[in-house]
Amino acid sequence: MDLHVSAAGRLNDNDYLFGRGAAWFAFVMTCGLMLFDYIDRQVIVSLFPDLKEEWGLSDKQLATRGSRSRRTAWTAISPRTSLLLVTLTLVGAIAVATKLIWPFQLELDRERFFAVQAAIRNAPNPVIIFGDSIVQGAALPSKVCGLPLVNAGVRGAGIGYFLRHSAQLLGSSRPKLIVLAVGINNAAAKEGREVDFQNRYEQVVASLASIAPVVVATVTPIKEGYFVSKFGYDPQIVPALNRTILATPSSASKFRRICSSSPMR
Repeated sequence: MDLHVSAAGRLNDNDYLFGRGAAWFAFVMTCGLMLFDYIDRQVIVSLFPDLKEEWGLSDKQLATRGSRSRRTAWTAISPRTSLLLVTLTLVGAIAVATKLIWPFQLELDRERFFAVQAAIRNAPNPVIIFGDSIVQGAALPSKVCGLPLVNAGVRGAGIGYFLRHSAQLLGSSRPKLIVLAVGINNAAAKEGREVDFQNRYEQVVASLASIAPVVVATVTPIKEGYFVSKFGYDPQIVPALNRTILATPSSASKFRRICSSSPMR
C-alpha cells in the first residue's frame, strides 16, 4: 500500500500522508478491536460445555454452528457483564491512544500550529524562526539570503511549547537554520522559574541543533506598566533568562557563512 503523498505535495520522498500520531492512534485502536475480539472468543468458548448440555448438541453440531453459536452465546451473557467487558476494552484502548498521542494535544492556537507546520513542510531548506507573539506579529521578509523564511511564531508560546511541539512542527524538514526567539512568556514571577527555563531551554536547543544550526535571540526587556500588572511579568527575571540564552552555544557564524554568497533580501 502506498501511503506517500504525491510529489507536488511533499517535501521529499520520505514524507508520509499521515503523521506519527495518526498512525499510532490507528495502531492502538486496531489492537483494541483485536483484544475485544479475543475476549469475545474466550467468553464464547467457555460457554460451549453449557450450550452443548442445554441444547443437546454433539461436538460436530456445536463446531458447525460457528458464528450462529457465537451470536447466540453472546446473548447468554448478562447485559451487565457484556457492558463491563466492552467498557474495559474501550477505556484501555483510549487510555493507551491518549498516552501515545499526548504530544499532539495542543494547548495554544491549533490553527496556527498547523499553519506553521504546513509552511515548514512546503518550504525547501528554509530558515525557521521559532518564537512567540512578537515573532508571529513581525513583518518578516519572505526570504533571507535567498532562502525561504518561515515565521514560526505562536502567540502565547513559551520555551515549554517548543520543547513539546518543535519535533512535530519540523516533521522531516531539514532547514538551513533555526532561530529560537522565545522567553518573554517565561518571565512570570514564579518560584524556580529561572531554573525551569534553563533546563528546558538547553533541551530545546540541543534537540534543534541535532537537525540544523541554531541561532538564539535574547528576551525583550520589560518595563513596569500595564503588561507587568496585567499578566504578571517580572522585569527582574528577564536578565536571568538572557544569561541562560547567552550561555547557550549559538551558530551565528554558520548564519554568516550561509549569507556570505548572497546579499540579504
